[in-house]
Amino acid sequence: MIILRLFKNPLFLIGFIVIFGLITASFVHKFVYDNEIKQVMFLLDDNGDLIDAAPIDPSKEFPLGTDSGGRDMLMMLISGTKYTLLFAFSVAFFRVLFSIALGVLYGTYLLKFKEYIDRFVDAFHFIPLTLIAYYILEPILYQSTMGFGFTFQERIILEGLVLIVLAIPITSVLIANEIELVLKKEFILSAKTLGGSKFHIMWKHIRPHLLGRMAIIYGQQVVQVLLVLAHLGLLKLFLGGTIVDYTIMGDRPKTLSYEWSGMIGSSMRWFHSDAEYIFYAPILFFAVSILAMNFMLEGFKRVTNDRTHLKKKARKEAKKFNNKKNSNVEISSDMFELKKPIRE
Repeated sequence: MIILRLFKNPLFLIGFIVIFGLITASFVHKFVYDNEIKQVMFLLDDNGDLIDAAPIDPSKEFPLGTDSGGRDMLMMLISGTKYTLLFAFSVAFFRVLFSIALGVLYGTYLLKFKEYIDRFVDAFHFIPLTLIAYYILEPILYQSTMGFGFTFQERIILEGLVLIVLAIPITSVLIANEIELVLKKEFILSAKTLGGSKFHIMWKHIRPHLLGRMAIIYGQQVVQVLLVLAHLGLLKLFLGGTIVDYTIMGDRPKTLSYEWSGMIGSSMRWFHSDAEYIFYAPILFFAVSILAMNFMLEGFKRVTNDRTHLKKKARKEAKKFNNKKNSNVEISSDMFELKKPIRE
C-alpha cells in the first residue's frame, strides 16, 4: 500500500511530522490555552533588579524572544500556524481541483486551439503573481480611514478566490500537457482503435496515470501559496486584513490573527536593529514549512518511482502460485511403470 511505503520513506516522514506537528501545536494552543499569549515587559532577577526589557532577546524562557510589547514570539507564531497553513492547503486544493476540470476539458476536447491558448497563458509566466494579487487585494485587505469594506470572513474568502483564479490558467495548461503526453502512448491508441469513448479512455486509462502527478502538483501549489503570502506580507497585505491606526501617534500596521505573513510585515522595522530576531522568526517558520513540503514531495517522488516493491510483489505471487500448483500434485506408485532397459 502506497501510504505505508510513504511513511517508511525518511524524507516524507520528516516533512509530515513537521507539518502535522505545527498544525497540532496550533490547535492545542487554541483549545487548551485559549490562544493566550505569554507577555512579559520586564525581566527581573531574584533581588528585583532589572535584567532586560521588551523586546527580550531569545533565551531558554523565550526561544524566539519577544516583540516590543513583550509577547512571546514562539506562541504568536504557533497561534497563527493554523490560519497560515490551512489557508495554503485550501487554496492549493481548489487550484488543483478547478485546474483538473479545465485541464481535462482542454486536453481532451480543445487541443485544436492549443497554439492560441498556450500563447495567452504564456503571458502569465512573465507577470509576477504577487504583483497582480497585490493590486487586486489592496482595496480589500488594507484598512482605510473609513474601516474595512468587508468582514473578516469575507476578506479571507476573497483573498482565497483571487489566489485561486490567478493560478488556474497556468496549472490547467500544465495538467492538459500531462494528459496530452498520456494520449500519445500506445495503449491509448489501442483503446481508441477498439472503440473506447473519450470518457472511457479518460476514466479508465488516463486517470490512473495522472493521480501521482496531481499529488505532486498539489504540493507545489502549497509551496507557491506560502511564498505569495510571504511576499504579500512584505507589501503590508496580511491574511484576513491589515489593521491600520491613522491617529497621530498611531501604531504600525498589524495582523488580526498572528498569521505568518502579517508577522513578517509588522516586524520589518526590526530588520536593521538589535532585535532582528523579531523579523527573522516568522521567516524561519515559512522556511521550515516550505522545506518540509519539499521533503514530502521528494519522498513521494522516490516512492512512486521506486519499482522494487512491484518486483517483490511479483516474486511473492509467483512463489505462492508455484506452491499452490505443487500442492495439488499427488505422487503415487501408480504414476510410474518399471520397464526393462532396452538392449541393442
